[in-house]
Amino acid sequence: MFVDIAKIKIKAGDGGAGAVAFHREKYVAAGGPDGGDGGKGGDVVFVVDDNLATLADFRYKRKYVAKNGENGRGSRQYGKKAPDLEIKVPRGTIIREANSGAVMADMSKTDRFVAAKGGKGGWGNIHFATPTRQVPRFAKPGVPGEEWEVSLELKLLADVGLLGYPSVGKSSLISVVSQAKPKIGDYHFTTLVPNLGVVSMGEGNSFVIADIPGLIEGASEGIGLGHEFLRHVERCRLLVHIVDVSGSEGRDPIEDFEKINEELVKFNPELAKQPQIVAGNKIDMAEPEQIERFKKYVEDKGYDYYSICAPIMEGTKELMNAVWNKLQTLPPIKEYEVEEIPFEALVKDDKGFKITQVDEHYFLVEASWFPKVLKGIDIEDYEALQYMQRVLEKSGIFNALREKGIEEGDIVSLYDIEFEYVPSIKNENILQCLRDVKQREIKEKQCVIGTQRDEILIKINGKEAKFFASQGQTRSIILAMKIAAVHINYEWTGKISVLMLDDVFSELDEKRKKWVIKNVKNIQTFITTANDVDTQNLGDAKFLVENGSVKKI
Repeated sequence: MFVDIAKIKIKAGDGGAGAVAFHREKYVAAGGPDGGDGGKGGDVVFVVDDNLATLADFRYKRKYVAKNGENGRGSRQYGKKAPDLEIKVPRGTIIREANSGAVMADMSKTDRFVAAKGGKGGWGNIHFATPTRQVPRFAKPGVPGEEWEVSLELKLLADVGLLGYPSVGKSSLISVVSQAKPKIGDYHFTTLVPNLGVVSMGEGNSFVIADIPGLIEGASEGIGLGHEFLRHVERCRLLVHIVDVSGSEGRDPIEDFEKINEELVKFNPELAKQPQIVAGNKIDMAEPEQIERFKKYVEDKGYDYYSICAPIMEGTKELMNAVWNKLQTLPPIKEYEVEEIPFEALVKDDKGFKITQVDEHYFLVEASWFPKVLKGIDIEDYEALQYMQRVLEKSGIFNALREKGIEEGDIVSLYDIEFEYVPSIKNENILQCLRDVKQREIKEKQCVIGTQRDEILIKINGKEAKFFASQGQTRSIILAMKIAAVHINYEWTGKISVLMLDDVFSELDEKRKKWVIKNVKNIQTFITTANDVDTQNLGDAKFLVENGSVKKI
């Protein structure tokens, strides 16, 4: 049975829990913590199997679950990592997140795709010992494995797709130009599944041709069988439209041609833009006037036309040569780009979380949906961190932490991420925040909250510029910020600011001087300098002040 669509649920293994344990040894009354970490859960991996040509196996099994990692044990014994769960699919399978339809992977060129990552093992209590917390009686749970509902869609990897009404000779053509052995009959829907054939053009050159089951009028709305297979046409680089030019079944060839093209447009407008070559088949049963009439109609529409009689191979060589030559001018088989899964799909089924206050300044947060969010986050990237912050705020985790009395500087542990809590201040509650920290500010004799505390931290090669930057680097940073401020002001107000730069070149090398001149070229700028500067690129208004006199240069 040919099956080209399926929907399944996949679940990666959970990470094993970290252990709470303490060293036990003869003559040692109070050993320290020695609980080991949990093992990583198994990934769910899709693997291409070139021996498969259908998704039929997924009709009988709809849920795939990888094994969990082992829990940690005492004596610093780490839990064992769970094996990955491999799921075999035919080449050309598109994997989508079922709720949003976002493309997760295109298995046409990729042989392996980790669809669901196993959770990391939780930390044992050996990680939580501090000078002030010498007997930690807690450990981290393992991170839940990712869980998805995915839809699988097989799109054949063929260079050429054969189109046409049932019984126009598509199967006959593919049988004589390739080694494929499709079932051939003179009744409708003889072909019930797509057939693939490899057409050899000699000297190691070949292309793949697909016999798409016959379309009829209304196929895009689900009439007949063709609608089930139109998706396979989407990958094809070239379409060969087979028409019964003889009208042997009482239909007009021109009407057949137009109706099939209409179905392509209705199914996917992009298909109508695919290059087409038209082949008029069954010329042995047609009158010369019929052939000429159809040929003229097709060529007037801008299509290349070839007359063939597939069973006796008349005209088939010329048709295949034309197909091969056309393929040399076309881009490769379409690959589907991976798409971002929206947040709503990530937390569709579960938005819950659990917060445990371990001690006065340490909070554990558990949320089964968070590993999905973390999947697309680079914690070294500032914008990604901002996105994660918005997610945590939107989920209600920050509000719950505030209700539990979290304070600035407290540690929040979210699976394998730890961060210091820094409260955000909104305009409407800034006065209340100032009142709340008044006594703290009096005690510390400094401001601890408010806009005056805002700082821009600039790093060069990972080190803070204010401590390590040279004078030239420091000046370049300031100039870059000033120029950026001019552009930001223009974006906000539509007005260009006047930039005044006093003796800015004194600490700059030639490269940095040229950079400044280049970037102020389109900004009204007043520059004063006591240094020699290449003035060619500075505009027309240049003045020299010498011995108290001013002259234009």
